[in-house]
Amino acid sequence: MALIILFNANDIEKENLRILCEKENVRLKLLGMEDVDQKVGYLAEIDGYEKIESKGEYLEEFDFTFAFFKDFEEKDLFSFIDKMRENNVVIDHKAGITPTNIKWTLRYLLEENDQEHKTMQIVEEINSYLEKASKIKKDTGEENPEIKNLVKELNHYFQTAGEDFDIKVAKEFRDKMRNLVENL
Repeated sequence: MALIILFNANDIEKENLRILCEKENVRLKLLGMEDVDQKVGYLAEIDGYEKIESKGEYLEEFDFTFAFFKDFEEKDLFSFIDKMRENNVVIDHKAGITPTNIKWTLRYLLEENDQEHKTMQIVEEINSYLEKASKIKKDTGEENPEIKNLVKELNHYFQTAGEDFDIKVAKEFRDKMRNLVENL
């Protein structure tokens, strides 16, 4: 049976997801801050992973709802996520169980997922400014050379940064792009 492991959810999220899980024959497991130092494998009930003795505490940096999914086929997972949205269960931070992340602590998985989520938000913002710049270029017939150069720099950074990717640098690109586009 598929399993959703829900971390730090509010009462409404818990109840809405519980109802949906019952309808869809999916098991729901609830976690709190006290679980952040447990291995994902243990939390996902995978053989060979034991409980780690630790005292959980409130951690402000993890004050968001997170869901991770176990034993879903890919098509079923995307279908279930669509049903979550339809039932007003919107969880921005989520991940599937993988052979790699089962070895991580929940804390590490949350950090990685949150970093990825923040990066995607910045990319979306940059893309929205690029769309505005493109529309202005189309309307005026003129390309802004500063924007053109910044796009080249930005593309180069995102394509080559790899493990050296720094969200602060991405934010700087976003801010430069915003300033250029807003001053067109």
